[in-house]
Amino acid sequence: RVKERARGHRQKLEAAGARFVICLFDESVQFDRYGVFSSDGHLHDIHVLVQCLFDIPDVGLVVKSQFQRNTPSQLYPKDPVLHEAAQTGRYLELNLGAERKNLVYPAEAALVADVAVGNIVGATASLEAALAGCRSLLVDSDGQIRVRRDLYDKADIVYPSMESAIEAIRQLRQGDPSAARLGDWSPIIDQMDAFRDGRSALRLKSFLRKLCEDGEV
Repeated sequence: RVKERARGHRQKLEAAGARFVICLFDESVQFDRYGVFSSDGHLHDIHVLVQCLFDIPDVGLVVKSQFQRNTPSQLYPKDPVLHEAAQTGRYLELNLGAERKNLVYPAEAALVADVAVGNIVGATASLEAALAGCRSLLVDSDGQIRVRRDLYDKADIVYPSMESAIEAIRQLRQGDPSAARLGDWSPIIDQMDAFRDGRSALRLKSFLRKLCEDGEV
């Protein structure tokens, strides 16, 4: 259902000259003691991606934030770099809904792009991108120890900074053979979804029904 919308987004970016599109799944910026991402670090990563857009005239950037308040243009309304990016026509923020949550599915943003970049913290959007068939990278700028890190290391998907991820993407575009498997989750994807047949919701429904019928709920 999101394919048609994604196609429209891609056509809009291509009309402005984009031939290679990067998708960013950014994480929530919080200003309390429980926050993992600072606004400085968040904006830094966005600027790294936008600079790539400035440096290479056929690159486009689509941003999908988890929460509406973290949409870059809303979080940093006076940032001149974001303003300049918007003027290129190759910068697109996907945002939908009247409430706190951004109702755009990660898959919709991923289907616009050639490669997606997310954070190893809260990696579900990046996983959804991989399941949708998009190359998908995880940035681990804080050296987080994650339960699945040993699994991630079996594929070429984790990079220590946004800069290193962008450099890897540059190598991919240049045809470097060492980057051929960049963002490819196929060595590990069976550990995430063994079926990939679009019937996960039906299997979950059957499982929950069985629990109820067996009196286990």
